[in-house]
Amino acid sequence: MNRSKGKWISYSIVWLVFILVAGLRYRLGIDSIRYESGYTTLPSLSELSSFDFSSARYDPAYIALNAIARSISDKFVVMQLIESVYVNSVVFWFFKKYTKKIFFAILLYFVTLYFPYTFEVLREACAAATFLIGWKYFLNKDWTKYYILSILCTMFHTSGFVTLLLPLLYLQGIRRFFTIGYKTIFILIGIIILGGLINIWLFDYIQAITFIEGIQEKAAVYQQGELSGSLVSYKGAIIIAMRYIIYPFLCFMIIKHQSKLKPNKFDKKYGAFELMLTMCFIFVALSIPITIFY
Repeated sequence: MNRSKGKWISYSIVWLVFILVAGLRYRLGIDSIRYESGYTTLPSLSELSSFDFSSARYDPAYIALNAIARSISDKFVVMQLIESVYVNSVVFWFFKKYTKKIFFAILLYFVTLYFPYTFEVLREACAAATFLIGWKYFLNKDWTKYYILSILCTMFHTSGFVTLLLPLLYLQGIRRFFTIGYKTIFILIGIIILGGLINIWLFDYIQAITFIEGIQEKAAVYQQGELSGSLVSYKGAIIIAMRYIIYPFLCFMIIKHQSKLKPNKFDKKYGAFELMLTMCFIFVALSIPITIFY
């Protein structure tokens, strides 16, 4: 009993440290500094009803989160704390709910996503955390509740629209394409090569086919910026592949092997996990030649 109590006390301490380190940082993170520079131009809660959302670069849910912070203080540290509390609390809750190896999960989170999610891509992090809340509805195919949270993901960041498409991958005839095996490695290599070829026309194509005005505008902005090129050098690509493709791929193959030995141990989570991991691999592979997918 004491050992279990100590485990959760330690887990709570780590959670608090993660929140405070990110929330009390001072001008760390390139994107974070950009958010800070425009913080006071966004509305407070009292100004929210009269604010022209169509003129803002940011999406509505993120503006609303800023409005809460601005109603407390014009110091950006308040916004940092709110974002850090939300993202880290959801991540820690998610690990507590879905894995017994909570400290190992937190270690992986710290090594791979903690600094980007709480020091850099604040809007995307809020979208990702919102998706984690809806994960149980995705598993249970409770699409009404899932889509409510998916729409909220998109309202934090436009890229959240991807979550709206995930249920479609369960349709008969489509799901079989999102499976993982050793052939996946060759498919991903092909995607990287193809991504390099289409990168030249990508932004023009997005602006031509999309029916969402906000995406059109952002595509135009990104086309003129650093996100229109390739993400990294070949050395950087190797590091990204090892972190986000090779390691999780090997882990999944071990799980797949165990599922054959103990089929009763693996339920519907297995298929959903495989689908999500396949999507992850595809986007990581695309992000190497096309930075915007990162």
